[in-house]
Amino acid sequence: MVILSMLTASALNFHLTLPGLAVRQATEADQEFLLALYAATRQDLQQLQLPPAQAEHLITMQYQAQYSGYRQQYPKACSLIIEYANCGIGRILLDTANTNIRLIDIALLPDHRRQGYARACIRALQDFAVQRNKPVQLSVYQDNIAAHTLYLELGFSPIQSSPPFLSLCWLPTATGGL
Repeated sequence: MVILSMLTASALNFHLTLPGLAVRQATEADQEFLLALYAATRQDLQQLQLPPAQAEHLITMQYQAQYSGYRQQYPKACSLIIEYANCGIGRILLDTANTNIRLIDIALLPDHRRQGYARACIRALQDFAVQRNKPVQLSVYQDNIAAHTLYLELGFSPIQSSPPFLSLCWLPTATGGL
């Protein structure tokens, strides 16, 4: 269930500035990691106090529904694994097939948040966008203050509010946009 496209991590030409940080194309072998990552981002489901087997089943169903929705809405999306010191710590899901670059999803395991990894990946994506003169668009939950703050610090501007989401856009400039 890994979303694959003709675009590969090497084709993205990501220039990550943090030593030890890398991205690579997701493969079918990453399924267990991607499910664990999804589960780690769904504290709301973990707080339901369900029996473990039932909670695992619910998380798996929600993960499959998210995957299906992404696959339907973004059939040419590229799924990348974020690695630090050769260990998976997160995922980026991108769609570069249109006139803009869509950052569909970026997620990190809890122990790897607020350490600059997402910022470095998004800056690399912005560099990629500058090379192609394409804007970067994304949506974020309005109540995700940490992500919202990060995007604003990186130069994204709000373009539309459709609760519970806020759409943001970053435009490349002649000076590189950063």
